[in-house]
Amino acid sequence: MDSLVPQAVLFELSQILSNLVLGENEIRKSAEKELNEKWLANQPEAVLLALTQFTRQSPDDHMRSFAAVLLRRLMFRSVSSTSRLNPYTAIYDHLSENTRKTIEALLLICLANEGVESVRNKIVDTITEMAEGSMSRARQSSDPSSPGGFFVLNYYELIRSMAGAARFMIHLLAPIND
Repeated sequence: MDSLVPQAVLFELSQILSNLVLGENEIRKSAEKELNEKWLANQPEAVLLALTQFTRQSPDDHMRSFAAVLLRRLMFRSVSSTSRLNPYTAIYDHLSENTRKTIEALLLICLANEGVESVRNKIVDTITEMAEGSMSRARQSSDPSSPGGFFVLNYYELIRSMAGAARFMIHLLAPIND
């Protein structure tokens, strides 16, 4: 399979991810700093694409799960004030349409192919947040050719036939009950 990002970038980011899950505080803090200052501030699309690739291809289920969670958390995190981007928006808002569509399509593939329930749950959470973020930014549409339309339609179709449907509904209905 073709890589979404250069192998050198994947290697560096895999080292950072490995260090983020370590119990050693100094190593974890250093990894967080490098992720934020070197990668997210300068190459946020590469980071999110790499996390999507790790979610799909890592042989370790803990790494797939961690990558899905980190992807979700970073995507809608406010952009750092040290970034070249507007500091009052989320990284998601600065992604190219091509990158958004690539991440959306690959997450649907991840969900369809993931065999470990705990990892699948993390992927469902990530897809749910992406769908909600997309719809809240008026990217929703019933027209599959419009931005976000393909993702939302395919996501709804996929979850109708999967055990994750109940989980998705809980995420959707939770704001209504507040």
